[in-house]
Amino acid sequence: MAKSKLVGKPKNIHISFSDRKLEVLRAAARLFNRHGYHNTTMDDIAAALGVTKPALYYYAKSKDEVLYEVITYAVKEAEAAMLPAMNEGDTGAERLRIFFDAWSRHVCGDFGRCLVQTHPKSLESKTRRKNRLARRNLHQQIENSLCLGMKDGSIRAADPKLLALGLFDLFNGIAHWHDPGGRLSPEDIAGEYWRTFFSGILV
Repeated sequence: MAKSKLVGKPKNIHISFSDRKLEVLRAAARLFNRHGYHNTTMDDIAAALGVTKPALYYYAKSKDEVLYEVITYAVKEAEAAMLPAMNEGDTGAERLRIFFDAWSRHVCGDFGRCLVQTHPKSLESKTRRKNRLARRNLHQQIENSLCLGMKDGSIRAADPKLLALGLFDLFNGIAHWHDPGGRLSPEDIAGEYWRTFFSGILV
């Protein structure tokens, strides 16, 4: 992993705190994805960035805080990029297609992959509760689109909560096996999933 380009630089060099912190979070996300959260230490993150552990503590006081910040960033990134795009769909089914096409790309990135590969139980109780609320908002948006599709006739009647869980399970799985150098892009996979699996719910 490349050494830090931002963290540890003299404070008189004009680099925003948010940019420095984002570099810390990205480095941590990559290590969590590669080795697992429990097998990664703050020493590992500091070493990957080429900085001292005290310098790292300036941006996060514990590994739990780092993970919470990584996951929070991933959720906010998803909301900013995907939820507005869903409004472009004329039907509930189309909104789902737009969302999960973008979601498939998201879960193959550093932050999105960490989001789906790390269980909330890895977090301490206080941060776990806040994280679950953030994740729940995403699920609720999908449930809303499913209900819209059932109302407009583009999706067959089903339990929206159960179906939303199933859809996330399906697309989240891409993060566990997708090879960036492979023949299929996340968009290719999403399209194939849509054509193959969604034929069971589309009218």
